Amino acid sequence: MSFASIHQSGEGQPIIFLHGWTMNGDAFDEQRALLCDRFHCFAPDLPGHGTAVNMDATIAACANYLDQMITEKKLENVVLVGWSLGAAVAWNYLRRFGEAKIGGLISVDMSPKIVNEGDWQFGLVGRTVQTIAASSAHLTADWALSSKAVASGMFATQRGPLRFSADRFSDIIGAQTPDKMHQMWVDLTQLDERRTISQIQVPMLVCFGEKSRAYGAPVAQWIAANAQNARLEGFEMSGHSPHLEEPEAFAKRIAAFIQSL
Repeated sequence: MSFASIHQSGEGQPIIFLHGWTMNGDAFDEQRALLCDRFHCFAPDLPGHGTAVNMDATIAACANYLDQMITEKKLENVVLVGWSLGAAVAWNYLRRFGEAKIGGLISVDMSPKIVNEGDWQFGLVGRTVQTIAASSAHLTADWALSSKAVASGMFATQRGPLRFSADRFSDIIGAQTPDKMHQMWVDLTQLDERRTISQIQVPMLVCFGEKSRAYGAPVAQWIAANAQNARLEGFEMSGHSPHLEEPEAFAKRIAAFIQSL
């Protein structure tokens, strides 16, 4: 398999950054720049996204790609950093392929089940079976409008950080292939890794933006409470994307977490 779509830099213990839905590996450029003096940083375009557009856009396909990448590059003691969809990919990988090659896991503002139903209310804010169905319809009807709506909820503020603005975010989303993004969105609505959380044994750092309009503290607290070996890390000035909104602080906490392993 070709891994030409992987952005990488540095040497040392490997970190694999897994981006969110509608994004690509560029979302972690600043983290790679901040950490490549100590770690070997990888940030692939996940299947269905960016340069990997020709691949199947499902969580399982992303986990398969991750496994092939780790195997073919002979990586060991990997730290996975999964943001949003990327966290779902990491959980799927750990459930299906095990923890032998993984040294630690950092999840960033994600829920193991994004649909709120029954007694589960730790999903995507305001998303029920009914609103999810409506969102799916909008995605196929008007991708340009949907991309702006997605971008508007990524940060603590409507404008977003100066170095990675909501407008830039919207441009990246708009450049994705609508059919692939719809395929992945449908797959995300079926996500349920709640049991997986309780079975993960590698150390976890559960990150969230304290101003997140997507998931935030309640979901992160649930994950930390139900995992075997996890701790919380909140980012006061961030929404859904603390690695973009508070990049220096985020990089420092990644480095401190890895040094504690």
